[in-house]
Amino acid sequence: MRIDEALRQARGRLASSPSAALDAELLLCHVLGQTRTWLFTWSDRELEANQQTAFEALLARRETGEPRDRRACRAPDR
Repeated sequence: MRIDEALRQARGRLASSPSAALDAELLLCHVLGQTRTWLFTWSDRELEANQQTAFEALLARRETGEPRDRRACRAPDR
């Protein structure tokens, strides 16, 4: 699955949250160890199976109301 597809599906799953898009982006940033800018720059890249599995697990936890970690997305490299 491509990054942009994963984010689209995640936003749908988290639609009841007022911050669904941000939540999805930050969770995927955490899984990939990348910044939000990187996600959008490389949105056509395919997720590896282990990355997709980890993202699905975090989404499931977020769907139950577990708060996301505000530090999930690392700062840009300088």
